[in-house]
Amino acid sequence: MNIRDYNFDTTQVTAMAIDTFNGNKLWIAFAKNSDNECVVQKVSANDLTQVDFEFVLPVDEILDIDKFDSDTIYFLVDDATALFYKTDPQQPTVPAPEAVNHTAILLHSPILMESDGTYTYILFPGSDTLDAQIVKYNDTVYVETIPLTGVHNAIGMTIDGTDIWVVTSESPSNLVRVYELSGGIYTYTVTSLSV
Repeated sequence: MNIRDYNFDTTQVTAMAIDTFNGNKLWIAFAKNSDNECVVQKVSANDLTQVDFEFVLPVDEILDIDKFDSDTIYFLVDDATALFYKTDPQQPTVPAPEAVNHTAILLHSPILMESDGTYTYILFPGSDTLDAQIVKYNDTVYVETIPLTGVHNAIGMTIDGTDIWVVTSESPSNLVRVYELSGGIYTYTVTSLSV
């Protein structure tokens, strides 16, 4: 077994994703540097010093990276105007990544994004007093907001092909199954997780 240790002492890593569509590559997003920029690098998964691409996103923080398919990669960001950026993973700098702006005034920042092959879902966690919500996009086009009334402090989300699953950090934690009824209406069930 060969273990390699890489020191990212220049700045903190805020998000990372593997890219198996275009070879064994990693996408690494870094926290703001001294120039007040968030750098993104596409590197070899076998040698992180081998940088294929590097570019800057003018945001406060890159929160998550979602590899949609061989032609599309999304960067979820914390920013006053942009919600996420979209680019081509094979040529991420030509053209420059496309910003998709917020559709409404946000009361809290998003934390995760997941794709199901058709739609991209963005999780807003809520807080002790704010309800969580999921915002649904078809590529860069806003589709709808799925409110999760009574669900607070979400920390994780995954999609199994049919349902969206959300977990909270409440005590006890809740597992939320979000699913679509006929006619495009979403509903959800909440299960308390206790041992």
